[in-house]
Amino acid sequence: MKGKIDKNIFGITELISWIAIFIAPTLIGLIVGLLVYFNLGGDFGHSFGVFIFLLGIIIGIRFAEWARKKEGTNNFMTRLHSTTTKPKEKTDKLNDL
Repeated sequence: MKGKIDKNIFGITELISWIAIFIAPTLIGLIVGLLVYFNLGGDFGHSFGVFIFLLGIIIGIRFAEWARKKEGTNNFMTRLHSTTTKPKEKTDKLNDL
């Protein structure tokens, strides 16, 4: 029973990470699409704005799937949010003497 619960929790976190990866290009496509939609106007502007938004959705799906297949969405998101510590450089000149 515990293994099934762990598997379900892992699946839920993978889904949340997939959605987080998908959102970034989709929001960029939405914002650029809305700018084009309202600034160009007319049939061309409306069509092109919707096209850019749909393109953002497609890029978001492909990027999220690429991350899932390559290393898993949880590992991808963890690598994005992790920080590395660098060794401190010696700035005191007395230590060099």
